[in-house]
Amino acid sequence: MEEHGLVARRVFAEVPARVEYSTTELGLDLEPVLLALCQWGQRHAEARNEAGEIADCIVRPRRTDAIAA
Repeated sequence: MEEHGLVARRVFAEVPARVEYSTTELGLDLEPVLLALCQWGQRHAEARNEAGEIADCIVRPRRTDAIAA
């Protein structure tokens, strides 16, 4: 994802080693897709009576236009 410009990687010269990843503007464009995929997965799990077996699927929107999409 870093190579494709979706996330930025920042390496800190610390011991122990520390690396932080952040979403780029290009990566933020995927928010509506990730939200839709998350919602589909939750509906699918509920339809199969497996909702209790899946991990929480949370995408925290950072842009208001992604919420409306």
